[in-house]
Amino acid sequence: MTNVFLKPGRVKPVFAGHPWVFSGAIERVEGTPAPGEAVDVRDPKGNLVGRGFYSPSSQIRVRMVTWDPDEALDDALLSRLLAAAVSLRVRTLSLDLAADACRLVHGEGDGLPGLIVDLYPPFCVVQLNGAGVEIRRETILAALRSALPGLTGILERSEAWARKEEGLEYREGPLWGEAPPALHKIRENGVEHLADLARGQKTGFYLDQRENRRRFASFLKGARLLDAFAYTGAFSREAVLLGGAREAVCVESGKKALEILEAGRAADPAIPIRVEAGDFEKVAALLKEGGERFDAVVLDPPPLARSGADIQRALSHYAEIHRRALPLLAPGGLLLSCCCSQRIGPEDFRRVLAHVAREQKREARVLDLWRESPDHPSRAPCEESGYLKAFLLRVD
Repeated sequence: MTNVFLKPGRVKPVFAGHPWVFSGAIERVEGTPAPGEAVDVRDPKGNLVGRGFYSPSSQIRVRMVTWDPDEALDDALLSRLLAAAVSLRVRTLSLDLAADACRLVHGEGDGLPGLIVDLYPPFCVVQLNGAGVEIRRETILAALRSALPGLTGILERSEAWARKEEGLEYREGPLWGEAPPALHKIRENGVEHLADLARGQKTGFYLDQRENRRRFASFLKGARLLDAFAYTGAFSREAVLLGGAREAVCVESGKKALEILEAGRAADPAIPIRVEAGDFEKVAALLKEGGERFDAVVLDPPPLARSGADIQRALSHYAEIHRRALPLLAPGGLLLSCCCSQRIGPEDFRRVLAHVAREQKREARVLDLWRESPDHPSRAPCEESGYLKAFLLRVD
């Protein structure tokens, strides 16, 4: 086993359970570990801290898997961790894995760094975003098939930027079994949705908003909803079918997303959902000119800050989105404002909301702050592993 020695003063976060060992925290490496190889992480005196996957191309040089000195980092451990992830969804979260779409494995949050597994019964979509899981893909696929006997197909949709940072080539496509249909029906909160598993954003659907869609829908009986950056229209469908909203207007600019929205409308023409195609800021101006007002607005744009250099530009963009949205929200209306940019913290995002409300002489009250659905767990010592902020506000 290769030994990775930490610098003095850099041991405490790893010892406390933080799963990332950055290159700057390493004093020396004994041996020449290959990408993805299991290594022992030791303090400056040589005491074993834990074991993880080595990645010579990444700033995160080691991704920790176990802190137990008696536990080998082998295929058996990976299979146990995957089985534990499945158990969490079934026993604790009471998800029906034969029917409910959910995140089955959430990387470090389930002790499997670099691995994302999303379940869209009877298919799985996986992301192998780290060198450690890349070289163990056959073990992972076998463990998935064992844990989920009802599976009929496994598809890879890894993140190109994440694999590039790990020194890995981009890969996607079928890994095992049948290919999913072009538009696959899934169930969330008892509501049917359409997802494009092979071409859609992320792995085909925004599973991290499951609980937030259900919560928000509960406030919308009789309401008129504006669903900006609607993607597949999941907030709108649940607002109408779960919450009893009287109408939802979806704004979306993506070609493939619009195809899914139109397919959903064609399948359920009686659902009062209207689609407005185009960039949100332009569509919002037209809605304002037309005198349209809404009882509730949900803003869920894609991530705008991939790196630290993007933060100020992203905050300015978020502010402009809210400048366009607030005039469309009736006094006393509800705003669900979401930010999935990991590098922007909740307080910075909250300041943007307060600033724009003050600019427009509106009073905004924060009713709640929601995060990812619980099938997206994060490690308590790793604040960076959480990313979604969803502020629920009443705006007078």
